Amino acid sequence: MLAWKGLWKKEWRLSISFHVFVFMLETIILGLSYWRLYQYDEGIMLGIVILLIGAHIWYLPGCLLYSLNKEARLLHVFLHSPRSIHMLMSTKLLNALLFMFVSLSILSTIGVMLFLNVFNGEISVSQLATIISFSGIHLVGASLYFSTFIFFLWTLHHYLKSYVGKWSLLIVIGTFIGAPILYGWFGMQPLYEMMTQWGAISIDLQSYVQTFQLGGLSAEFATGDVPVVYVGYYVIDFVIFLMLYVIATYLLDRKVEV
Repeated sequence: MLAWKGLWKKEWRLSISFHVFVFMLETIILGLSYWRLYQYDEGIMLGIVILLIGAHIWYLPGCLLYSLNKEARLLHVFLHSPRSIHMLMSTKLLNALLFMFVSLSILSTIGVMLFLNVFNGEISVSQLATIISFSGIHLVGASLYFSTFIFFLWTLHHYLKSYVGKWSLLIVIGTFIGAPILYGWFGMQPLYEMMTQWGAISIDLQSYVQTFQLGGLSAEFATGDVPVVYVGYYVIDFVIFLMLYVIATYLLDRKVEV
């Protein structure tokens, strides 16, 4: 436990600059938006808050990459640490998750207040709670998923660098672009549908239509039929998540040389 606390303090020092930068950027964007746009319509402010919340899908990957790049300055120390690679990575992810949660909590509170004003009670508190919970879980899950992908690419870069030098960066960029394209192609195949479309779960969101003014323009917000999600999608994504993490930790722990 003492060893983990030591790693936590070290990670705090490594990543605090990233967190401060993100919080300052959010404050500036919200401040400028309130100053220039809030007087016209709360709907515009709500849209900006929603965009900021959605941008948090890159909070964990960004923080992890920032921290790993700082570790790379003394990579031999990082690789020869007596602590397991899993303990080292857990402190990085938990540190990023903590600050991400704080940031999302602040933005979500602002968003809820604006949402209730814009929709003027048309959405019940229970429905709003369902939307927030459903969106929040998927946002954090997707952020963790992308973090693992970034971790895999970072490890792949340092592994290949020993063999192909600077060409490793080109390979990593190609993988970063090519992997999502390949996954998207696979997602359109009948086999993928067969593997994922099982375990249907219905989300209890009633259909409704709400019209409101957005910066002088009439906008319509509507929900259609009750959405359905499949457990199979989560299982496949979790398997890919584990595969990327296992490969990355194996390469970093056993194969990367400095």
